[in-house]
Amino acid sequence: MKRAVISFPKSGRTWLRYALLHAAPRTSIVYTHSGFEYNDGLRPPLNFSLPFHMAHVTKADRFVFVARDPRDVAVSLYHQVTGRFQDFFRYSGDISAFIRDGYFGIDNIVRFQMIWLQIVEMQPKGMVVWYEDMAEDFARSFGAVAEHMELGLGAADIARVSEAARFDNMREVERTGR
Repeated sequence: MKRAVISFPKSGRTWLRYALLHAAPRTSIVYTHSGFEYNDGLRPPLNFSLPFHMAHVTKADRFVFVARDPRDVAVSLYHQVTGRFQDFFRYSGDISAFIRDGYFGIDNIVRFQMIWLQIVEMQPKGMVVWYEDMAEDFARSFGAVAEHMELGLGAADIARVSEAARFDNMREVERTGR
C-alpha cells in the first residue's frame, strides 16, 4: 500500500513523520510539500494548479494532509527564512513585510491550504490532521492518522509512540544526536 503525507512547510509534518517512523519504521510513506519546499534561493515559481497538486496523491492508496493555522506557519517560516536559510534567501524585511511578501506571504499559505483541503474533500482516501489538534491531544490525533493509514496499531502502540513524540523527548533525541 502506498501512503503519503503532505503539508506546507512549518506545519508540523516533521512531528508526525517522527511518530510514524516510530510506529511503522518499515512502512513506505512519501513525505512532500507538494512543490512548496522553500529551500531554493532562486525562488522557483509556486504552482497553484489543482491538477499539479493532485498528481502528488494519485498513486497513493491513503494520504494525510497536515494543516496548521496560517498565522503560525507564517511566523515559523519567517524564522526559518531569516535564520537557518538566511544564507541563500537573504531576506531582510521584518515580519510585517514577510506576511505580505508575494513569495513567502500568508496569501500563498492560505491558497496552498485551500487547494489541499479541497483535494481531501474530493478524495475519500485522504484525511486532514490539524497541528493544533495534535498539540491538544497527540495520541488521539495520531491514532486517527494511524487508523486512516491502516498501520494496524493498538492502543499500547499509540501510547508508546505518543510518548516518544513528546517535544521534550524529541528535543533530547536531537540534542544527543541519536
